[in-house]
Amino acid sequence: MIKKKWIKCFLIVKIAAIGSLVSGESPKTIVPLFLFSGQSNMVGLGTNTSQLSSEEKEEIENIKINNVSDQNKDQGKWKTFGPGFGSSSSNFGPELFFGRVLADSMPDKKMAFIKNAMSGTYLGQSGGWLPPSSGGPGTLYGNMMKHIGEALESFNDAFDTSLYTPKWAGFIWHQGEFDAMNNKDLADKYEVNLTNLIKDIREMAEDDSLPVIIPMISQGQNNIWQFIDIVHEAEIAVAEKLHNCDTTKIIDYNLSDIAHYDTPSMKKIGTNCALRWLAMDFTDDWWDPVPVVYQAEKRSSILVQNAYSNPKSFDLSGRMVRSIKTSGISGLNGQSSTLMLIKTTGNKSEKQFISKTVKLR
Repeated sequence: MIKKKWIKCFLIVKIAAIGSLVSGESPKTIVPLFLFSGQSNMVGLGTNTSQLSSEEKEEIENIKINNVSDQNKDQGKWKTFGPGFGSSSSNFGPELFFGRVLADSMPDKKMAFIKNAMSGTYLGQSGGWLPPSSGGPGTLYGNMMKHIGEALESFNDAFDTSLYTPKWAGFIWHQGEFDAMNNKDLADKYEVNLTNLIKDIREMAEDDSLPVIIPMISQGQNNIWQFIDIVHEAEIAVAEKLHNCDTTKIIDYNLSDIAHYDTPSMKKIGTNCALRWLAMDFTDDWWDPVPVVYQAEKRSSILVQNAYSNPKSFDLSGRMVRSIKTSGISGLNGQSSTLMLIKTTGNKSEKQFISKTVKLR
C-alpha cells in the first residue's frame, strides 16, 4: 500500500509535466532530488554545529530538505537547507557538505534532499531497513517509503510545482555498523541485502542507473564492530558490480566518542560523497555541473588544471568556471577534459582529480 501510494504520487508529477508539454506550456524545471539514509553517523550524532564557521552555518536558499532523523522536532517538513538537520539542531550528517559542494558546483540549480536516518539500526533485520527483495519491507524501510511519499505530496512547500518538478538524482547510504557488530550471519548477508536495497530504491525511483554513494563505515573504539571487514568487503563488492555506484574510503577520520565521527571528519565525508557523485557519468541534458571543491577559507583564486601535457589554468574566483574555448591548446577546443584541483601551500602542492570529464564550452 505504501509503495502504491508513492508511485501514484510520482506518476501525478510525471503526468503533470507531460501535460504541460502537450498543452504548449513551458516545461517545468527539473529539481534534482537526493535521498540520504542510514544509521547514527548519517544522523550525525558525533558532530556539533557550534564548531562550524560562520560561512558554513549559512543557509542555502536553493536547497530544501525534508528530514526525519531520530527525534528531530522539524521532522517531515520542507525547510531551507543548512546545518542542524541531525537528531537535533546541534548536529548534521553528510548531507551538509554534500549540499555545499553541489551548490558551489551548480550555483543556479535548485535541489531537494530527503533525509531519513535512525540511530542504532540494522539493514538485515525485519525491524530495520530490510528491503522488499530481501524478504521485507522492514519497519524502517516502510517508514522511509511513507516519508518519501508524504514529502513528494507536499513538494509545493519546497518549490512552486507549477514551475518545478523533482527528479531523482542520487541515493547516499551510510550504515552497517550494527550489522557488523556481533552477528556474523548479518555481516555475511550484507552484500546481498545492500544489493537488494539499491535495486529496490532504484525501482522506486524508476531509474536503474540512479547514482548511489556508499561512504564506508569506520571501526569504532575497542573494535566494537567485530565483523567490519566483512561489511567493508560487501560495500566494495556492491560498488564494483553495480553501475553508477561508488564508495568513499574511510581514511584519517576521527571519532568524537566510541562510534561517531567528529565535525571535521563529517565535513570530509560529505565533501567526498559530493565529489564522487560529480565524477559519475550522466547522460540527461539537465545535469551540467561544474565540479568545484568547497573551500571554507577565502581565496582570491583556485587553480584547476587539465591532465593534458600542456596544462591550462582556470580562475575559480567565485567558484564558477567561466566560458573557456582557446584554440591551439590541446584539450581546450570544446573537448572533454579531465580536471584536477591544484592546492598549493608554501612549496608543497596537493593534487586531486575532481571529475572524470567536464565539457568545456
